[in-house]
Amino acid sequence: MYPVMQSVQACCLLLAGAVGLCSVASAESCSGTNCKVEVLFKGTYLEDTCDVVINNGSSSEKVALPVLSTATLKSDGAEAGSVTFTILLKGCPTAKTISLWFASTDADSTTGNLVNATGAEYSSNVQVRLRNAAGAQMIVNDRNSTQDYIIPSAGGDIAHDYQAMYYAKGAAAVTPGLVSSLASINLTYR
Repeated sequence: MYPVMQSVQACCLLLAGAVGLCSVASAESCSGTNCKVEVLFKGTYLEDTCDVVINNGSSSEKVALPVLSTATLKSDGAEAGSVTFTILLKGCPTAKTISLWFASTDADSTTGNLVNATGAEYSSNVQVRLRNAAGAQMIVNDRNSTQDYIIPSAGGDIAHDYQAMYYAKGAAAVTPGLVSSLASINLTYR
Protein backbone atom coordinates (compact mmCIF):
# COMPACT_ATOMS: atom_id res chain seq x y z
CA MET A 1 0.00 0.00 0.00
CA TYR A 2 2.72 2.53 0.88
CA PRO A 3 4.92 2.06 -2.19
CA VAL A 4 2.01 3.02 -4.50
CA MET A 5 1.23 6.20 -2.54
CA GLN A 6 4.90 7.18 -2.39
CA SER A 7 5.34 6.75 -6.13
CA VAL A 8 2.21 8.88 -6.83
CA GLN A 9 3.49 11.59 -4.48
CA ALA A 10 6.95 11.38 -6.03
CA CYS A 11 5.36 11.72 -9.47
CA CYS A 12 3.41 14.72 -8.24
CA LEU A 13 6.54 16.28 -6.76
CA LEU A 14 8.39 15.71 -10.03
CA LEU A 15 5.49 17.33 -11.89
CA ALA A 16 5.44 20.18 -9.39
CA GLY A 17 9.13 20.77 -9.99
CA ALA A 18 8.70 20.74 -13.75
CA VAL A 19 5.43 22.68 -13.96
CA GLY A 20 5.02 24.30 -10.54
CA LEU A 21 1.27 23.80 -10.58
CA CYS A 22 0.49 20.59 -8.73
CA SER A 23 -0.98 19.80 -5.35
CA VAL A 24 -2.45 16.71 -3.77
CA ALA A 25 -5.94 17.69 -2.64
CA SER A 26 -6.80 14.52 -0.82
CA ALA A 27 -5.73 10.90 -0.79
CA GLU A 28 -7.73 7.87 0.05
CA SER A 29 -6.14 4.74 1.36
CA CYS A 30 -5.00 2.30 -1.25
CA SER A 31 -5.97 -1.34 -1.19
CA GLY A 32 -4.27 -3.77 -3.50
CA THR A 33 -4.05 -2.29 -6.98
CA ASN A 34 -6.96 0.14 -6.50
CA CYS A 35 -5.63 3.56 -5.43
CA LYS A 36 -7.24 6.97 -5.89
CA VAL A 37 -5.35 10.26 -5.56
CA GLU A 38 -6.76 13.63 -6.61
CA VAL A 39 -4.43 16.12 -8.28
CA LEU A 40 -5.34 19.78 -8.94
CA PHE A 41 -3.72 21.54 -11.91
CA LYS A 42 -3.96 25.31 -12.40
CA GLY A 43 -2.84 27.64 -15.17
CA THR A 44 -3.66 30.82 -17.02
CA TYR A 45 -4.54 31.21 -20.68
CA LEU A 46 -4.02 34.68 -22.10
CA GLU A 47 -5.24 36.10 -25.37
CA ASP A 48 -2.66 37.55 -27.74
CA THR A 49 -2.00 41.26 -27.42
CA CYS A 50 -1.08 43.88 -30.01
CA ASP A 51 2.38 45.06 -30.93
CA VAL A 52 2.66 48.85 -30.64
CA VAL A 53 4.73 50.75 -33.23
CA ILE A 54 5.30 54.51 -32.97
CA ASN A 55 6.21 56.44 -36.15
CA ASN A 56 7.19 53.23 -37.99
CA GLY A 57 9.93 52.64 -35.42
CA SER A 58 9.58 50.69 -32.20
CA SER A 59 7.28 50.72 -29.18
CA SER A 60 9.59 53.21 -27.44
CA GLU A 61 10.19 56.31 -29.55
CA LYS A 62 10.78 60.02 -28.99
CA VAL A 63 8.36 62.52 -30.49
CA ALA A 64 10.29 65.72 -31.26
CA LEU A 65 8.36 68.95 -30.79
CA PRO A 66 9.50 71.90 -32.91
CA VAL A 67 11.69 74.72 -31.60
CA LEU A 68 9.50 77.75 -30.82
CA SER A 69 9.94 81.25 -29.50
CA THR A 70 8.41 82.00 -26.10
CA ALA A 71 6.48 84.75 -27.91
CA THR A 72 4.17 82.06 -29.35
CA LEU A 73 2.82 81.07 -25.91
CA LYS A 74 1.82 84.43 -24.45
CA SER A 75 -1.35 83.56 -22.53
CA ASP A 76 -2.66 80.84 -20.25
CA GLY A 77 -4.14 78.04 -22.35
CA ALA A 78 -2.32 78.97 -25.56
CA GLU A 79 -1.26 76.06 -27.77
CA ALA A 80 1.48 76.01 -30.41
CA GLY A 81 3.99 73.78 -32.16
CA SER A 82 1.74 70.87 -33.04
CA VAL A 83 3.50 67.78 -34.38
CA THR A 84 1.80 64.65 -35.71
CA PHE A 85 2.88 61.16 -34.64
CA THR A 86 1.42 57.79 -35.59
CA ILE A 87 0.66 54.81 -33.38
CA LEU A 88 0.20 51.53 -35.25
CA LEU A 89 -1.25 48.40 -33.64
CA LYS A 90 -0.04 45.18 -35.28
CA GLY A 91 -0.86 41.52 -34.78
CA CYS A 92 -3.91 42.24 -32.64
CA PRO A 93 -6.58 39.70 -31.72
CA THR A 94 -9.29 39.77 -34.38
CA ALA A 95 -12.83 41.12 -34.05
CA LYS A 96 -11.93 43.39 -31.11
CA THR A 97 -12.21 47.05 -30.27
CA ILE A 98 -9.03 48.23 -28.61
CA SER A 99 -9.04 51.54 -26.76
CA LEU A 100 -5.73 53.38 -26.44
CA TRP A 101 -5.18 55.86 -23.61
CA PHE A 102 -2.16 57.66 -22.17
CA ALA A 103 -0.95 57.52 -18.57
CA SER A 104 1.85 59.26 -16.71
CA THR A 105 3.08 60.05 -13.23
CA ASP A 106 3.90 63.49 -14.72
CA ALA A 107 0.37 64.65 -15.48
CA ASP A 108 -1.59 67.72 -14.43
CA SER A 109 -4.99 66.55 -13.20
CA THR A 110 -6.49 69.99 -13.89
CA THR A 111 -5.47 70.37 -17.54
CA GLY A 112 -5.04 66.66 -18.40
CA ASN A 113 -1.65 67.49 -19.94
CA LEU A 114 1.84 66.12 -19.43
CA VAL A 115 3.90 68.24 -17.03
CA ASN A 116 7.37 69.36 -18.08
CA ALA A 117 10.46 68.12 -16.26
CA THR A 118 11.95 70.49 -13.69
CA GLY A 119 15.42 71.94 -13.31
CA ALA A 120 17.44 74.97 -14.35
CA GLU A 121 17.63 73.88 -18.01
CA TYR A 122 13.87 73.24 -18.39
CA SER A 123 11.17 75.67 -19.48
CA SER A 124 8.60 76.54 -16.83
CA ASN A 125 4.87 77.21 -17.18
CA VAL A 126 4.68 74.92 -20.22
CA GLN A 127 3.07 71.51 -20.65
CA VAL A 128 2.54 69.01 -23.47
CA ARG A 129 -1.03 68.49 -24.69
CA LEU A 130 -2.04 65.38 -26.66
CA ARG A 131 -4.88 65.13 -29.17
CA ASN A 132 -6.38 62.10 -30.95
CA ALA A 133 -7.10 61.58 -34.67
CA ALA A 134 -10.31 63.64 -34.47
CA GLY A 135 -8.50 66.51 -32.71
CA ALA A 136 -10.07 65.87 -29.29
CA GLN A 137 -7.79 66.22 -26.28
CA MET A 138 -6.43 62.96 -24.90
CA ILE A 139 -6.68 63.58 -21.16
CA VAL A 140 -3.71 61.84 -19.56
CA ASN A 141 -4.63 59.24 -16.90
CA ASP A 142 -8.27 59.20 -17.98
CA ARG A 143 -9.31 55.70 -19.10
CA ASN A 144 -12.35 57.24 -20.81
CA SER A 145 -10.26 59.60 -22.94
CA THR A 146 -9.41 57.11 -25.67
CA GLN A 147 -8.80 56.48 -29.34
CA ASP A 148 -10.52 53.30 -30.52
CA TYR A 149 -8.87 50.85 -32.90
CA ILE A 150 -11.49 48.57 -34.45
CA ILE A 151 -9.88 45.31 -35.52
CA PRO A 152 -11.99 43.47 -38.14
CA SER A 153 -12.61 39.72 -38.00
CA ALA A 154 -10.16 39.30 -40.89
CA GLY A 155 -7.46 41.00 -38.79
CA GLY A 156 -5.04 43.63 -40.04
CA ASP A 157 -2.86 46.42 -38.78
CA ILE A 158 -4.56 49.69 -37.79
CA ALA A 159 -2.89 53.11 -37.40
CA HIS A 160 -4.13 56.43 -36.02
CA ASP A 161 -2.45 59.82 -36.00
CA TYR A 162 -2.10 61.90 -32.85
CA GLN A 163 -0.82 65.39 -32.15
CA ALA A 164 1.48 66.65 -29.43
CA MET A 165 1.88 70.37 -28.80
CA TYR A 166 3.12 72.94 -26.32
CA TYR A 167 0.55 74.35 -23.90
CA ALA A 168 1.00 77.50 -21.76
CA LYS A 169 -0.03 76.87 -18.16
CA GLY A 170 -0.69 79.71 -15.73
CA ALA A 171 -0.61 83.49 -15.74
CA ALA A 172 3.21 83.66 -15.58
CA ALA A 173 5.15 83.80 -18.84
CA VAL A 174 6.59 80.63 -20.36
CA THR A 175 10.35 80.69 -19.83
CA PRO A 176 12.90 79.50 -22.39
CA GLY A 177 14.31 76.02 -21.90
CA LEU A 178 13.92 72.34 -22.66
CA VAL A 179 10.64 70.42 -22.64
CA SER A 180 10.58 66.75 -21.69
CA SER A 181 7.81 64.52 -20.42
CA LEU A 182 7.07 60.80 -20.48
CA ALA A 183 3.78 58.97 -21.03
CA SER A 184 2.89 55.31 -21.35
CA ILE A 185 0.51 53.90 -23.93
CA ASN A 186 -2.19 51.69 -22.42
CA LEU A 187 -4.51 49.37 -24.34
CA THR A 188 -7.90 48.11 -23.20
CA TYR A 189 -9.26 45.12 -25.16
CA ARG A 190 -13.02 44.66 -25.63
